[in-house]
Amino acid sequence: MIEQFSFTDFQRNILPGYKNTVDAAGSMEEIIGHFNDTSGQLFDLIFQDQFVTEDGDIAFMPEGAPPYVLNQRLLGSEVFFYAWKGTDLPLMITFLANLAKQRYTSIAKGKFG
Repeated sequence: MIEQFSFTDFQRNILPGYKNTVDAAGSMEEIIGHFNDTSGQLFDLIFQDQFVTEDGDIAFMPEGAPPYVLNQRLLGSEVFFYAWKGTDLPLMITFLANLAKQRYTSIAKGKFG
């Protein structure tokens, strides 16, 4: 049997605060910052001392599919790559990115509510 891992508990810890900060964001730049910072915090919670994230490891790309990009440093790490390919981590990051994209789109269209 293949062992499967889930990081849902980590997501539950950051999701309420993330939703609040994204919903309260008044600019597209704030949304980008919130997504990038929160994704990095999630990675830090998950990987702890096994892997240290750096600025630029993940970037919000609202026009992309998915709406983020991972840099080669992350994908080149065996620890990160194993977690990325063998867990629900991509789904969690995509969920955070889609929340940010919705707010980003609203602000871009001039809908601030």
